[in-house]
Amino acid sequence: MNSIDTAPKAGAIQVRLARSQDDIAAMIALGRLLHAESRFHTLPLDDARMAEIGRRGLEGGNPGLLIAEHDGQAVGMAIVVLGEYYFSATRTATVQLLYVAPKARGGPAAVKLLRALRRWAATNHAHDLHVNVTTGIDAARTDRFLRKMGFRQTGGNYVLEGVG
Repeated sequence: MNSIDTAPKAGAIQVRLARSQDDIAAMIALGRLLHAESRFHTLPLDDARMAEIGRRGLEGGNPGLLIAEHDGQAVGMAIVVLGEYYFSATRTATVQLLYVAPKARGGPAAVKLLRALRRWAATNHAHDLHVNVTTGIDAARTDRFLRKMGFRQTGGNYVLEGVG
């Protein structure tokens, strides 16, 4: 078990790093759910793209791929990328995706994923952990959750769709 994984406990939500193609397949299935309920549902769904991101995460650890499981079934996931600022070589971790399946919302999955993301960022010596909220899935609830978990709002996300 590494510093990201939570200790296995029957009936509880476990969070761990992805470590196999089976994990990537489970993340792709969750990606399909996210796609269907998000503002991104009008974009083409690309399983090969998701598999490629999974391959990169398994091979190099960046992006970090985290899975939340309940009784061995994936109920949530997060993808986090380590990078640097444009104006400074200081490391920063950016959460590209934090998703919990509808059936697991309101329980401990999101809290445990966010705690694991914090551990991942600390382990990788990131100065900051950024979470961008762009899916359009219950943004107000997500805002309340992130604030409760100690995050502060530093701006907003804006989109102009269909420009190209």
